[in-house]
Amino acid sequence: MKCLHLRSHSMFSVLAVATQVLVSVNLVAKTADAQNLTPQEKVHQIRIPGDILLGGVFPVHTKISNDEDPCGEIAETRGVHRVEAMLYALDKINEQKDFLNGYKLGALILDSCSNPSYALNQSLEFVRDMIGSSDASSYVCDWQIYYNFFVFLKSVQRARARIYQIKADSSSLRGADAFKNEVQKKGICIAVEERIQNEQESFIKSIDNLVEKLQPEDSVGARVVVLFVGTEYIPQLLHYTTEKMNLTTNSEYNEKKLIWMASESWDRNNAKYTEGVNQLAAEGAIVLMLSSQKVPDFNEYFLNLHPGSDKFERNQWLRELWQVKFECEFGAPPESSVNRCEDIRQPPEGFNADDKVLYVIDAVYAIAHALQAYTSTVCANDTTQSNWLSQPSQELEICQAMQNIDGTEFYNNYLLKVNFEDVVGRNFHFSPQGDGPANYTILTYKPKNMHQKMGQESDPVPVTGSTVKPDSGASPASNYIEIGYWSENNLIIDEKALWWADEATPISICSNPCPVGYRKQLIKNEQCCWACIRCEDFEYLMNEASCVPCDMGWWPTEDRTSCYDMSRTNLEYMQWSSMYSIVPAIIAAIGIVLTLFTIVIFILNNETPVVKASCRELSYILLVSMMMCYLMTFVLLSKPNVFVCAMKRAGIGFAFSCLYATMFVKTNRIARIFAMASRSKQRPMFISPMSQV
Repeated sequence: MKCLHLRSHSMFSVLAVATQVLVSVNLVAKTADAQNLTPQEKVHQIRIPGDILLGGVFPVHTKISNDEDPCGEIAETRGVHRVEAMLYALDKINEQKDFLNGYKLGALILDSCSNPSYALNQSLEFVRDMIGSSDASSYVCDWQIYYNFFVFLKSVQRARARIYQIKADSSSLRGADAFKNEVQKKGICIAVEERIQNEQESFIKSIDNLVEKLQPEDSVGARVVVLFVGTEYIPQLLHYTTEKMNLTTNSEYNEKKLIWMASESWDRNNAKYTEGVNQLAAEGAIVLMLSSQKVPDFNEYFLNLHPGSDKFERNQWLRELWQVKFECEFGAPPESSVNRCEDIRQPPEGFNADDKVLYVIDAVYAIAHALQAYTSTVCANDTTQSNWLSQPSQELEICQAMQNIDGTEFYNNYLLKVNFEDVVGRNFHFSPQGDGPANYTILTYKPKNMHQKMGQESDPVPVTGSTVKPDSGASPASNYIEIGYWSENNLIIDEKALWWADEATPISICSNPCPVGYRKQLIKNEQCCWACIRCEDFEYLMNEASCVPCDMGWWPTEDRTSCYDMSRTNLEYMQWSSMYSIVPAIIAAIGIVLTLFTIVIFILNNETPVVKASCRELSYILLVSMMMCYLMTFVLLSKPNVFVCAMKRAGIGFAFSCLYATMFVKTNRIARIFAMASRSKQRPMFISPMSQV
């Protein structure tokens, strides 16, 4: 019994990018292909025989909180349609007799139940199934070959455990990191990053934190919310947000309401997103969807599936879907009043395949073309094709070179280099990073009642891709309209189709810009939220967060971005030509002349009794003080500079202090002399010239 394998886990990341589900690929021999899985109440895996098996994990069921069985309701579009897309692609490839040298592709498809942890367990089951069989002694493989795979799965589990607090799956981490990197390059700021917990109590608390940070009571603030969460959390997120923000049908569009932005996690075919109060929160949501063309052949293929046919019975999940969707039972007697599932066909009316069907088909074809290139190189002399045509009943012998494939070589030299025309005529290829062609359609949720509020008479143009039950009326996707397209860095968007087209464009900011003269004080190190702190009158803004004082003689400009020299701009001072300067100057000049004349007289009569009796030392100080007081007039009238300002501060006070102090001492001396003369002939103390000075 042979064991075919890949030594590298690189293949897994490529298919994850292409289908946005964890698609693990491995090659095994035809062993255990004949094993029949006994149908249970809820099927968790299906096996399609083949020489080469492709393994896939799809969210066939929704997630529920149940320890015994984590799988909830069956998901028609995101689950069953994608499983059938993989089977459809295998059928198309296997119909080509000359493809893969006659090897048949099979599949082992597992149900992730929209639960990352359960998907990991299912992937481990897949590996265990590849490694062992019912007869373990007859099945021998190199365990080291699969060691890398377990290490890879362990790393995925750790990554998902970290992301789960912020988002819901590994693709959310890549999307969130890429988004943050791009918005930083564009100068866009992220005001709040809230982690959504999966437990109900923590989930509601996360919503409370989100609404509190968004400050719904304020007219201005962040209002665009970019979602990187699992699809099962969005209905609850919309519901609790509507309640916390008290949104009503009477809410005006100029009020602060959130604008949701989401990508693949937003399922526009899911009526739970927009039913009841959720519609109030979802209005105006902007959704980016991978642009996917419809595959007419697949639609015909799916509509031809009916109970009893081989292609129907190979997929046990179709039986469950029939029972739930059409409310019927299998095996009911013809005369029974219960609807018999065997008699029901999928009606073409209202049927729309899942949007990602083409991506699943392309993923399978990419692996097939890579295998074709590989077999053509390493198995050029393989005779399997002729043997298969001539002896179809015999078991095929796998090419020896394919029994030990180097996964790194296969990934780099074959898978990344595939280039083919897919089933709708598009050219498919991978980038060097392993990404497939990136084309996005931009949609907005615009229900009819919004058109009535905005006074528009026309109904929104529906987009394709919806899924409805028979006789259920309009599809949930019919209220989504296409407003733009993005492809290879080329963005086209019709802004007139947005819900605020006839009104002012909503502003999404955490804090208003600070007015002139205020600096930003960041709140808890958040780059988008701040408080405005007033700068002092003599300070200017060195940057948005720092106030710096101007130098001496300088003053802040009106915009507070710099300082200017006050002496060179609007400095006001007394002009010499003014009458207010001329009159004081003349008076001061006369006083100076008279004072000088008096000083000269005193000097000429310095030794006379009259001068000596008048305390000539104090008289000289008094005259000099008067001279300084007169000179201060010219200082006050001069143009301000450092010297003039210093003289104004010190000279005036000093001159008048000397003047009044001299008069006080001189008056005190004369008063004490006359007072002592009337009481005693003794000379008063401290009346000598030196003592007085």
